[in-house]
Amino acid sequence: MLTRLPRQLPSSDYGLFVWPSAILLAEFLSYHRTYFRGKRVVELGAGVGLAGIVAAKIGAAGTPAPAPSPQRATFMQRAASFCAPA
Repeated sequence: MLTRLPRQLPSSDYGLFVWPSAILLAEFLSYHRTYFRGKRVVELGAGVGLAGIVAAKIGAAGTPAPAPSPQRATFMQRAASFCAPA
């Protein structure tokens, strides 16, 4: 489920939302999947990791950048469990 960003967001919560740019990047990756399959990628400023999850699903190898807070680290570990290539 995608979430809309609230009008005011504490800076510590920026990484807990799906950003519109992440949706566009995920669509781009999916559309160009043959180019990215087998390529090494890194996702910086991963938010909830949508683009990294899509990259993993299409067969790209890589890792999201480390999450700076324990809450985000836990969330990203959970998200990574969905990253097995399809």
